[in-house]
Amino acid sequence: MPGLKTKISVKSTAELKVPVKIVDQVIGQQKAVAIIRKAAKQKRNVLLIGTPGTGKSMLAQAMSELMQAADLKDVLVYPNDDDPNVPKVRVVKAGEGRKIMEQERIKATPSNNFNLIVILFLFLSSFFLLSFGRQEWGDVITAALLIGLFIVSGIMAIGMQLGRSRLFGESVGPKMLVDNSEKKTSPFIDATGARAGALLGDVKHDPLQSFFSNSIVFKKVDENLIPLKIQDLVEELLVKYPNAIERNNENYEGLVIPEHEKIYVMGFKDGLMQPVRVFCVNRRAYNGIMNAIGNENSRVIVTPEHKVFVNGNYVEAEKLTGIENLVTYSQPIITGEDIIKTFSEQDQKDAANYSKFAKIKSENPAFGYKKIAKLLGVNAGQTRWWNNNKFKPKAVNTVERLEFLGLLPFALDNSAMPIVARVLGTTFGDGGIQSNLNQIFLSSSEESSLQEYETDLVSIFGEDIRKNFSRITSGINNSGKLVRNTNRDAVRFFIALGAPRGRKNKDVKIPAWIHLNKAVEKEFFGALFGNELCSPKFSEKTRHINDFAIAFGGAYELKTSKLALLESIAAFLNSYGIKSSRAIYEHNFRGKSWMWRLSISTEIENLLRFHHFIPIRYSKNKAQRIGEAIENVLGRKVDSCIKFASARKSENYILQTLRVSKNMLQKILLDRPFEFSDKTINFSGALYNITTESGNLFANGILVSNSGGLGTPAHLRVDAGFVHKASGGVLFIDEVSSLSSRAQQELLTAMQEKRYSITGQSELSSGAQVRSEPVPCDFVLVAAGNYRDMQKMHPALRSRIRGYGYEVYMEEQIEDSAENEEKLMRFIAQEITKDGRIPHFDVSAVEEIVYEARKRSGRKNKLTLKLRDLGGLIRAAGDVANEEGAKLVNAKHVIQAKQFARTLEQQISQQAIDMRKEYRVFTTSGAQVGKVNGLAVMGESGVVLPIVAEVAPASSKEEGRTIATGKLGDIAKEAVANVSAIIKRHTGKDTSSYDIHIQFLQTYEGVEGDSASVSVATAVISALEEVAVKQDLALTGSLSVRGEVLPVGGVTQKVEAALEAGLKRAVVPYANKDDVVLNEAQLKRIEIIPVKSIYDVLYHALKDGKKKDKLLSQIKKEIA
Repeated sequence: MPGLKTKISVKSTAELKVPVKIVDQVIGQQKAVAIIRKAAKQKRNVLLIGTPGTGKSMLAQAMSELMQAADLKDVLVYPNDDDPNVPKVRVVKAGEGRKIMEQERIKATPSNNFNLIVILFLFLSSFFLLSFGRQEWGDVITAALLIGLFIVSGIMAIGMQLGRSRLFGESVGPKMLVDNSEKKTSPFIDATGARAGALLGDVKHDPLQSFFSNSIVFKKVDENLIPLKIQDLVEELLVKYPNAIERNNENYEGLVIPEHEKIYVMGFKDGLMQPVRVFCVNRRAYNGIMNAIGNENSRVIVTPEHKVFVNGNYVEAEKLTGIENLVTYSQPIITGEDIIKTFSEQDQKDAANYSKFAKIKSENPAFGYKKIAKLLGVNAGQTRWWNNNKFKPKAVNTVERLEFLGLLPFALDNSAMPIVARVLGTTFGDGGIQSNLNQIFLSSSEESSLQEYETDLVSIFGEDIRKNFSRITSGINNSGKLVRNTNRDAVRFFIALGAPRGRKNKDVKIPAWIHLNKAVEKEFFGALFGNELCSPKFSEKTRHINDFAIAFGGAYELKTSKLALLESIAAFLNSYGIKSSRAIYEHNFRGKSWMWRLSISTEIENLLRFHHFIPIRYSKNKAQRIGEAIENVLGRKVDSCIKFASARKSENYILQTLRVSKNMLQKILLDRPFEFSDKTINFSGALYNITTESGNLFANGILVSNSGGLGTPAHLRVDAGFVHKASGGVLFIDEVSSLSSRAQQELLTAMQEKRYSITGQSELSSGAQVRSEPVPCDFVLVAAGNYRDMQKMHPALRSRIRGYGYEVYMEEQIEDSAENEEKLMRFIAQEITKDGRIPHFDVSAVEEIVYEARKRSGRKNKLTLKLRDLGGLIRAAGDVANEEGAKLVNAKHVIQAKQFARTLEQQISQQAIDMRKEYRVFTTSGAQVGKVNGLAVMGESGVVLPIVAEVAPASSKEEGRTIATGKLGDIAKEAVANVSAIIKRHTGKDTSSYDIHIQFLQTYEGVEGDSASVSVATAVISALEEVAVKQDLALTGSLSVRGEVLPVGGVTQKVEAALEAGLKRAVVPYANKDDVVLNEAQLKRIEIIPVKSIYDVLYHALKDGKKKDKLLSQIKKEIA
């Protein structure tokens, strides 16, 4: 590896001085820097065009630093009493805005002196009324005056506390829209990738606090509190009072509950957990992020602005960290009373009498059984047995046995709860309870599932239950087994918990309490999926998953209950961000039976989320098939990714076609573990809320606010856009052409008018009704992009920049000189200083970075200016040094960093290269006729491209054909066509009498460019003349029709590919000989052969012999 040209003597980059100003830190862009200085002085717009990583954003920052920061303004927005939807805008000097806000805050703060005066006034007035009023006006009038006094004083106190409310007709204070109080330089705002709302400003929709549909409240029924889904409560009321529903154009439906309807749910009031009355309910459409908050066991999903009670205050869900102490409430799921309700009316009556008997006997030990029988109005014979503790009612015996097992009362913290939930889940699938309550059972074709089921029942009810097990054959074509247990205590226990009774039950509903505990919820649905999940089927033919769904079958009259079950399952999946079909499909099968199916998205991220969050119970086969399907899909993604990258498809194209995120694709390619969070989910659907008298309730056992709409005034919902925040400074937008046409037009309007009103960007939002007064936006635009994207740029916007500013094309390389190497050393020092966490580089590490800059330039005596990529390598090398505890980064650290600090395209290319090595069709020794080892670039890496040619008599009498296969691009096809002319001119053979077949092997990803024309010509000539080509040699280069070898790109990467493949020599164009950048070790392993003409190529490529000599002699004459 050549050393440094610079003579600067330093031991490490720590000795180099880093410029303070950003403009002095820009490397190699002297022309652009000169224009930026001029544009900053004159406040001109600038358009920077160039490849990514060449310093466009850095130049924009430098421009804001060069501009004068004088005359910056603060902007405040005020309510408009005449029209609330047109907030007023006030512009003041920078720093004045905060003073105004502080004054408003003081005005809104209640005065302590005033409070003391109110208290003193209240005391003196009460003393006067009690001392003299009774004598003067009597007790009744005095009491009325006292009550009125307290009411007025209370209203005054509340008014002072609320401050901002308009209780006395006062308006809410202003909002700071743009704050420049602490700005010492002109603002610099990077608006790259900003959507319309962020760029141009927005008026937010007045947020509604809402719950996910599966959220559970505790509704008061008689004297009991019953778990109930918020969705069910709201839907029931909306159906009951359709004419009282209030609607708006945002898919919102609200209902104020009639006075006579007394509904209470568990909440917090007067310092106590107690039932609180429900005043109104609502349902609305939602599309966005939701937050899951909770503790180790509980989990409730709400909108981000929904407030949760934490440490004495209500805090927005999106601001919670997950370690807060929440206020929670819980109660038993079932008690003995619930077990007794599963018995007949007579059994329930007997149990009630026994309970009364036991109470009377306990309170009156001297009473005999006859006296108690008389009191109860029952037969004395019955109480006699009870008195002797014999022949208790059946229901009582069942309760006592379950109590003895620790199963009553049964609460969420019971150690058996997860197992119970698991067994309960089967009763909604392939298991169940016989309608006569004689048995509980599970049907399965897997022996391990039946054994697990038996084990679970024994662990719940004890060893005595084993004697009640039996098995029979079941399933379609008798393909499965059914295990059943006739223990009546077990049967009634699960009936009380909510298990459906009988297989033809039309009223099947998943118990609400299941959703109160996330572990219980997962076990329940995991067992249900183990029964009813249609495992994903991966087709080797289509390379796709054909089917992944939950399905229920049955008679058509069961449709309503089956649909309700599937909707509940969909909601559960959605609560973990797992996508399913919006529609439920039905079809007839096997005569009178029907099938209802809920499809689950087969996108790989969705499959992985399902696999991560959902445990499959009672079916090891299904769990295994899911894992295998995922592995197959991941393999297909890798294969497809390699193909697309080889075909030089863009990153966006790859991600959209494969339907994965960039982060997910990187993990797939690097085989890294997948991590998923259940703290936030993307949700689209209906949300629900109920408003109570206390303004709160317990949802899934967690105390949360439920005040519904926040009633936020319009001006407080106004948000400034980047165009407003950049006023007086620089607005930088990279990839400006990616903005929508409308956004570009509005941006142009803002530039021209230097003022822009803010309105809601969503037509479905209440913010769309609001439009503020114009807000200042006097900014300088620095737009950026690459040349191809400029075609998508709005002509008027580009004309505005060109007419009132400058266009700059960024340099991509600089001369490899001593001066520029010193600049590159300074760049390394700058990156280390910016990062602040990595050590400095010693001279060997600097040499390695300079070598990499030469290599990446792709041209002789040049250094690359794609410094962002080099910066990534610098930081990666620093991380390696930190892991080793080194004080300085050395060359070894840089070399190691190159292995893992690679771009996504490089990683994909490497996988393709590795695959080709494993199944390579090229050879590295000997000689073959018509076969050559070409070289190509895939992504940013080189690859060996085997090319085979075969010559046969023309199949057409008129003319021979040149047939090339291997997905060739237009330029590659032209290059192949030109080869015929070259061959005819230099060999004298008329190719029109032959059909020439040219095959590019292993090129399913496609070939583009003419750099393979040297290889094609060599292969065809070899086939025509039957002269073998040496297989230890690789070729690259473009041929002119005159047989001259012309330069190509990527020669270093191509030679490295030949070297990695084990080839000994590489033929490159003579003009590229100095462009090959290899280190000393690499140069020892491969011979670089520069060539100028087809003669030189054939001289080195063909195997020695008489045929070669004759051919070269003829070509030499043609050249001469």
